[in-house]
Amino acid sequence: MKNLTYVLFGVIAALLWTLLLLSTMVDKQKAIAAAYGPNVLGKTVEQIIDSTQNKELKRKIDSLQRLLNKEETHFFISKRPRPKVEHFGYGREIKYLSQPQLKAEMIKRGFRNLEGLNLFELRRVYLVWSYDPLLWDVNRNTGLPVSVLFSYFIIESTKNGLETDLLYLYGNCGGIKANGRVSESALFFDDCFDSKGRKIRCKFAVIKNYDQLVQVWSDVFNLPRYKKCRSAKGSNAELTRLAVCQCLKKGGYHTATGKIGKDGIGSHVKARANLAGDYWQIRSNHFPNQYFWAGQNL
Repeated sequence: MKNLTYVLFGVIAALLWTLLLLSTMVDKQKAIAAAYGPNVLGKTVEQIIDSTQNKELKRKIDSLQRLLNKEETHFFISKRPRPKVEHFGYGREIKYLSQPQLKAEMIKRGFRNLEGLNLFELRRVYLVWSYDPLLWDVNRNTGLPVSVLFSYFIIESTKNGLETDLLYLYGNCGGIKANGRVSESALFFDDCFDSKGRKIRCKFAVIKNYDQLVQVWSDVFNLPRYKKCRSAKGSNAELTRLAVCQCLKKGGYHTATGKIGKDGIGSHVKARANLAGDYWQIRSNHFPNQYFWAGQNL
């Protein structure tokens, strides 16, 4: 009888232990789903961490959050919401919104830390978010730092935080001149001159759709004269961005130089490199949390 009692106690203890393990597994699965599944949408990383009971998973997420706030590799939490840019008028959609109206709309869409941003700054954050897939697609095609592409996009393709007419009307985001690969052209004043040195309208490429824009802009950066720019390096991220911008300038991507410093680098080049440094700050501080995905911090 005593042996039977021991057996029953053993069976009950085993069942309780099994139920405890199953409960732990379910909690862990729920935590993982909350952190990496669809439920992450609309939640901040802090909310995910606070709702996570599994200590190991909580530690990893907390570590990831600290990493995202630094200039280091950014990791993928969930799929980016758009595989490509759907049109070239995101900024024109918000053109007539006031600062409070735009801020309220962006908060609804999950943008973060918008306190203190003026209308111009809000527009820039929104525009970078909207065209971010373009920057990453060109980055994959060319190997150039995405932050440098961001800088060139802002300088060449935006005005007052909105798209230029060249981008909005003709899908041209890099000031890309017309060539044999693009049959149509649009005329805008830029840096073109006639034989007497008089400024004339330049012929810019007319881009039909997103895929063509990615290809044409990538083809420009992949020209032989920019080949060395992909491997331009500095002792840190800031100096690497400057080296890449200086290389692109020497290759002839833009003509503006500005005042030449003692280091032989023009102020316009430095301005582009400094602006490039804003990309990761905008991304980590203001983008919706679910949009972090794999990429280097350059």
